Amino acid sequence: MITGDFFAWWGSQLSDLVPESLSRSLQRARTTVTLRIEGEIATFCGPGDANTVSCELPTTDQTEQPAALREFLGALPSAPQRLRVILEPDQFLVRHFSLPRAARPHLAEAVGYQLPKLTPFTTDRVLYACGTMPDSPSNGPLSVWLMTTPKDRIVQALTLIGQTAPQNPMRLDTPPEAGKPLELAWRVTEPRKSPRRRLRLAWIGMLALWIGAMGLHVFKRLEVHEQLTQTLAKVREEASEVTELRERLLDSRSQIDWLAEHKRSTPSAIVFLDSLAQLLDDQTWLQRLDFDGRSLRLTGISQSPSALVETLETSSSFEDVRFDAFSRDRRTQADRFNLSAKVEPPAREDG
Repeated sequence: MITGDFFAWWGSQLSDLVPESLSRSLQRARTTVTLRIEGEIATFCGPGDANTVSCELPTTDQTEQPAALREFLGALPSAPQRLRVILEPDQFLVRHFSLPRAARPHLAEAVGYQLPKLTPFTTDRVLYACGTMPDSPSNGPLSVWLMTTPKDRIVQALTLIGQTAPQNPMRLDTPPEAGKPLELAWRVTEPRKSPRRRLRLAWIGMLALWIGAMGLHVFKRLEVHEQLTQTLAKVREEASEVTELRERLLDSRSQIDWLAEHKRSTPSAIVFLDSLAQLLDDQTWLQRLDFDGRSLRLTGISQSPSALVETLETSSSFEDVRFDAFSRDRRTQADRFNLSAKVEPPAREDG
């Protein structure tokens, strides 16, 4: 973008901030061309309505500008700087409807999406303006007004003087009153050149505004950067705490899993003693019992030790049952034995 284009764009942005009353007074000094369309006839009026010409709207294959229009444009003080279109009540349409309050920041776009539902035309075939009603409630849905007019004939008329239709949406403060004509106006060229001093002051003012905007932008960037730095430090600190908590959680889960596995793989002493008491007969007396959770050692006296071994082997709780020592007690005529066996853990249930 070259310097001239930048300042032209900046001037157009500043002009939107000028109050409407002051803007209208300034626009009177510009070369304004007024357009009225009645049927297939377009009427153009210059400043003061002294210079007026009428002609038929062009057809699609017409490319030559009528001689009357060339004379009309040549009689103007300068090239048209502002266009004004006046439409009769039967040439435009006004609608009132409601929109959600969330549509306020992007009202023009939201209304543009609703155009095919409210009118028989799409957005590219009409010129439209919209706004909120003065009596729109402060809470709840927005009361919105919409003005639309087909732009085909307006485009045809503007083509005769080498101009194009404006972009949607049009600037319109309030909808036209019932039965009143509608006036649409927009600027088509840059204002006349100011005197050298005014131009110099305008350049200085725009440069000062540009520097101020750049300074404000840099300040905002630095402020946002500082906030993001603080947020990042806080997030990193919280992330380290989360990592530590996660490691502690994993350690706790490992301990819980080990305890659960140890519990499943180790037979209960109470269950073991109950099972052993049911297996011993009335002719067997235990003098010593050693149990460490995996193996069993029995010392005692029995009238039939071999039957005791067979009984233990039939149980699913013991395996590898064998005598470690065996002797005859002459006093009681019974057999002394030292017996060992491996204890099987309880079977794990499905689910």
